[in-house]
Amino acid sequence: VSMEDLKCTKFGEPFVFWLKPGVQMAQIKRVLIVENLSFFHTCVQLLEEDLLDYEPELIIYGEGKKIERSFSFFFKLFPKENYLFYYAGDLDSEGYSICMRLIDKYQECTIQPALKIYRKMLDCMDQANSETGQVRNEIHRERFFSWFTEEEQNSLNELWAAKNRIPQEVLTIETWRRWM
Repeated sequence: VSMEDLKCTKFGEPFVFWLKPGVQMAQIKRVLIVENLSFFHTCVQLLEEDLLDYEPELIIYGEGKKIERSFSFFFKLFPKENYLFYYAGDLDSEGYSICMRLIDKYQECTIQPALKIYRKMLDCMDQANSETGQVRNEIHRERFFSWFTEEEQNSLNELWAAKNRIPQEVLTIETWRRWM
């Protein structure tokens, strides 16, 4: 039995989000999508303290690869506008691929890596750990790396060659304040 025979419609799954206090839905211009729950809560706190780069009006908890299935839900909730979406995931092969697949799937949107956040993660190279069990897509890696400076690309290539990763959880309130 087909979906049409059942008269079914496939909907995007809802995601968790946080709207900046005092901002109306029609005022949203910048959206930050983060991969990890702990960093989502960190971003909320940083934004409340006016310490978060990008000054997003909305933060979405992407929940890893789940954002690829749930992103379409955004357009059911929010007005049809031109938004600037920043994506920040782990610095690892799966994180690179999630970002590139979002860009490819939603070409009508402006989606780009959250470079300032990734640069802060690169400052935590000493906290890199082993990347195990991840699909390594070299095309996604090259496209993701192209957003960075040559020096940053060298660090990213070092991580890739060593099969290491930097999880988003390295960015806490305390580590973030070091850069202030």
